[in-house]
Amino acid sequence: MTPSVAMFFTFFGAATAGSIICNLITFAMIGEINRKRDNSAQMSYFNSSWIQALRVYRALYPRGNYARAQILVFILSLACFLTAFFFLFVVVPQHNRSSRSSIGARLEANPVATGKPKVERMGI
Repeated sequence: MTPSVAMFFTFFGAATAGSIICNLITFAMIGEINRKRDNSAQMSYFNSSWIQALRVYRALYPRGNYARAQILVFILSLACFLTAFFFLFVVVPQHNRSSRSSIGARLEANPVATGKPKVERMGI
């Protein structure tokens, strides 16, 4: 495994972990929201978006720590995803392209390996 492929898997794993942590923070925020609301006005854990939970949480807790943590984790995981896809579509293909051209040059130099007989042209 080349270092660029290892870097891709590292950034992709960090971004996936960040997404999971962001969802866990959303569940914690919904729990804090439901603690302050009546039973009839409680927010569902599985039928609400994280943006909706963030807005309601910031309205109920203007200086709450979950909102800052969720925004920070979201930005970091988005940066890791973008870096991982940069490695996947820019760095790794450039690394593979150079090795393919060297294999092609070796095959052109050795006509027996390609199965094509070497034909010499006579000048007319």
